[in-house]
Amino acid sequence: MPYARSARCLAALLFAWPLVARSDGGENTRPPAEGATSHTLRVAAVQMRSTRDLSANVVRIREHLRRCAREGVRVAVFPECALTGYFAEAITQRTATELAEAERQVGEACRESNLYAIVGTPYRDGDRLLNSAVVFHPSGRVIERYHKIQLAEAWPTPG
Repeated sequence: MPYARSARCLAALLFAWPLVARSDGGENTRPPAEGATSHTLRVAAVQMRSTRDLSANVVRIREHLRRCAREGVRVAVFPECALTGYFAEAITQRTATELAEAERQVGEACRESNLYAIVGTPYRDGDRLLNSAVVFHPSGRVIERYHKIQLAEAWPTPG
């Protein structure tokens, strides 16, 4: 994973899974995948090459989430800057509104697919542009946002 804290978020989710599975208010109604037990947590590390086209990347992420759901995955983890691609000019030109709408669409796909996702995306916070990882709940809401601290690129502000 590109983010140390993303790994911690995922680890926390894995350790908390027995509590989540019992207390999700019936949200987790999908039967276990073939060969899985009720104590199995399927996690997918999605490999995808993002483009400079935000809309196309959102469509691909949504397709991956649907496929993951069909395969019994409960947590899908996407690469750094999956929403925008890792292209400085494509990232810096994105507005807060565009990025928020893309996140909303990914959250909607998580809700439709009933799964968690960790997605790399730039994030605008006022004048700051951050390289972030967002954790989505199966309800579609963002439950964690981590801003990368150790930077190798020039465009983001340290989190």
